Amino acid sequence: MIRAVLATLLGAFLAAALVTPAVYALLDAAMDEVPWPFSRVFNRVLLLSVLALLFALRRPLELRRARVALSTAGDSRRLASLGAGAAWSLGLAALALALALALGDLTHSERPPGELLFKWVRNVPGALAVSLLEEVFFRLLLFEGLRRQTSWPVAAALSSALYSVLHLLSPPRSHEIVHLDAWSGLRYLEALGQQTLDPALLPGLVGLWLVGFALCVSLHRRGSLPRCIGLHAGWFLAAKLAVYATVLPEGSDSELPVRFLALGLPWTWLSVAIIAALEWRGRAPTRQPSASAAT
Repeated sequence: MIRAVLATLLGAFLAAALVTPAVYALLDAAMDEVPWPFSRVFNRVLLLSVLALLFALRRPLELRRARVALSTAGDSRRLASLGAGAAWSLGLAALALALALALGDLTHSERPPGELLFKWVRNVPGALAVSLLEEVFFRLLLFEGLRRQTSWPVAAALSSALYSVLHLLSPPRSHEIVHLDAWSGLRYLEALGQQTLDPALLPGLVGLWLVGFALCVSLHRRGSLPRCIGLHAGWFLAAKLAVYATVLPEGSDSELPVRFLALGLPWTWLSVAIIAALEWRGRAPTRQPSASAAT
């Protein structure tokens, strides 16, 4: 199954690199001006590529395990598990963000409260959708697949390393698509790889690794995929809150986006570590997470 997971990941990036230039060209021909940057279009094509490959490789990926794990997702206990996970992660992350503001690591943005709330609330459906997809892929497939071959801490560490690196993929600000051609997507991938090697991203990389590890701890101890989806969604919404409600302090020489800077703050690390500790104290599952309906 691990081979199928890696094939899905590599295949999706390659497909996005080859298909995105054509999609962007079609958008450019249909519109006076494409309202989205190349990176946004690439990310959407990448998501569709992942979904297509998950469907095509559903048997070797054993996706039926995800269907079993979510077969009773409408049950009140499972919804409560999802909601509790989201409340804990969002609440502690919000406290960490407030502490960062109080200590001057970040400062308030000038967005009106009404606009901020509107922009934040409209991300809730996306938070749930992204969290569902990523928890199935990184925890239920990758982590569980690795756990069959090694100890759970090693599986958690390795799957979280891949999770963190992929989430920090972001093109440098200097990267622009000057001339669109068939190879623009591959050049964009090269820029992503170069940016990932930036030492300034290391604190954010650690923060994301901790998030991934905490989610693995939750699945290992509680055996509840909805709980992991809720935790993930809470952190997703906390990241959006940081982006909308805060900016870098005046005089800051950091070139990192706020979301990367926030991930590297010790207060963020502490909030994630508390979640991991709480999940560790949770009830150990009596059945495999893939088939469990535990909360």
